[in-house]
Amino acid sequence: MKKVVFVLCLASSFCSYGQIKFDKDELLSNLVGTIESDRPGQALNATTCGVLAFQIQTGFNYTSLDFPFGGSSKNQTVPTNIRFGITDVWELNTSFSFTNQIFNNGLGPTTVNGFPSPEIGLRAAFLKGDRWKPYLAIQANMSIPSKRGTYQQPGLGSSFYLVTSNRFKHISINTTTGISYSGFGGNAANYPYVLNIGTMLTSKLGTFVEAFGSFNNSTLNLDGGFSYLATPNLQLDLFGGWLGDSNWFAEIGFSWRYSFFQKMVGKNIKEIDSILN
Repeated sequence: MKKVVFVLCLASSFCSYGQIKFDKDELLSNLVGTIESDRPGQALNATTCGVLAFQIQTGFNYTSLDFPFGGSSKNQTVPTNIRFGITDVWELNTSFSFTNQIFNNGLGPTTVNGFPSPEIGLRAAFLKGDRWKPYLAIQANMSIPSKRGTYQQPGLGSSFYLVTSNRFKHISINTTTGISYSGFGGNAANYPYVLNIGTMLTSKLGTFVEAFGSFNNSTLNLDGGFSYLATPNLQLDLFGGWLGDSNWFAEIGFSWRYSFFQKMVGKNIKEIDSILN
């Protein structure tokens, strides 16, 4: 009799589990979340790109500069950032760019192009925030010496940044402050800062304004722009700004993420769903 009762209970349990319905895509989205990018703008993001996630952030930048003692420069740059999230806390990353500069000193244009020294970085997002409790992260970079090309850097460069983010329902306040040492010689330190305020206009369209510069001088730079979340793993952006006097820049780009964690979990969820249904 006891065996009969046990079998009936077991069958009843399986019947109950077989009636479970869940949205696989929604479950995956909740587990992995949407893409977190350093673009657009100058401020860094106080999170990693995700557990076992690969992310590329790139774009095209056009900058127009007028020099104080005459002459000008028109710069075209492709800034690129590659990130790999190990955990929610640790991330490896690297940044590099291709730059084309056209100088005009009144005697005719001179064109210079090449790859500045790349940077290798490590990010630790050691605190998750909530409203007035900020997200906190530290980003450390090392720029590698180069002996070839136009932008030769004879020595190692380094930089360290403290990144914060307070996120409320309709607005976020983000800061990046740090110290950097050039790889071109000298022991003088630079102290950059960024103050970024962003908001979501819709569930996919965001905008921001930003002030940035260096504590070493009184120049204040301003920029602003828009981001569009095309998919949970793809973000498009457009922004531009003023660099003091008559100097300005404009940039367009995108961020794309591939989550190995999402791929692995997705396979397991499909197997569970096939068993239950």
